[in-house]
Amino acid sequence: MNQLWQTDFTYFKISGWGWYYLSTVMDDYSRLILAWKLCLGMSTEDVKETLDRAIAFTIEFEEE
Repeated sequence: MNQLWQTDFTYFKISGWGWYYLSTVMDDYSRLILAWKLCLGMSTEDVKETLDRAIAFTIEFEEE
């Protein structure tokens, strides 16, 4: 675990609501989603926050 991560932005439209963007970070080995964030746009800040969440999760996970 934690040898290779993937990031992805998936976008989808909800009728009557508009476009939404799902930012994810996944561990390639375990295929575990380490972090995700539902966004209203695709910004660098959204990706940074998702990566920060993934880092925090792995630190917490390793301490257990």
